[in-house]
Amino acid sequence: SAFERKVKAHIDKGTPLLWSVILGLVPEPGRSSQGIGGTVGGHMRLIIGYNEKTDEIFYSDSWGPGHELKRLSTADAWTITTGLASIEPIGP
Repeated sequence: SAFERKVKAHIDKGTPLLWSVILGLVPEPGRSSQGIGGTVGGHMRLIIGYNEKTDEIFYSDSWGPGHELKRLSTADAWTITTGLASIEPIGP
């Protein structure tokens, strides 16, 4: 998918992606079906990697300790995505 290609292209260059999502659409490990404390709705995360063998993306979340490195299937990640953005460093 275009989502998967974009994630791989940026991660392979060493550029994480700002990832806006809708919480509560898919089950996520370590979260209730209604999110942390019943949270449902928009949220921002940072995609920091992927694993082709397991078809997962790796991301970091701002919810604090225990949320520094999480994973989600690429299909579920695409389902909850509302946007991707990158901030790339300017070269010398």
